[in-house]
Amino acid sequence: SELGIGRQHPLVLAILGCIFGCIPAQRVMKFKRDPESFNASGALADIQLIQRIGRLSQVVNEPNSKYVRTEFLTDDKNLEKLYCLFFVNQVASQGSGDRIMMTVETKGLFPSLFGPDGSAKDEASLRDLIDIHALIGLASASTAGARSNRQP
Repeated sequence: SELGIGRQHPLVLAILGCIFGCIPAQRVMKFKRDPESFNASGALADIQLIQRIGRLSQVVNEPNSKYVRTEFLTDDKNLEKLYCLFFVNQVASQGSGDRIMMTVETKGLFPSLFGPDGSAKDEASLRDLIDIHALIGLASASTAGARSNRQP
């Protein structure tokens, strides 16, 4: 919040994903042993694509749009895998910015918390999911479903 990044921003979620075993998030972030070697602006630019492409896809998909339907292509397979965990539902203009409603596939973003059947692995994992939801400002995380609605 002090940096102007909302608690539900894809950057925050990607960092949480790194902590909870999301290999694509870890590889997009490209953390280094030597903090001086970390390219924060490169990682941020990659993750911001989630919102940028979301905004563009809404314009392209508007009724009577003059634009041709497009597809997000990248040769960075981990960025593509991370991007596929976020689903843009709606973009609404709000003053100087946009409000983006997204759905996030929590099972893919926090894989270490889920068992093979798609539910929380154990009580500790369920508590972690509830804590994550509270941390990012979602009202309820009483179930460990595969998706959660969010709005950065």
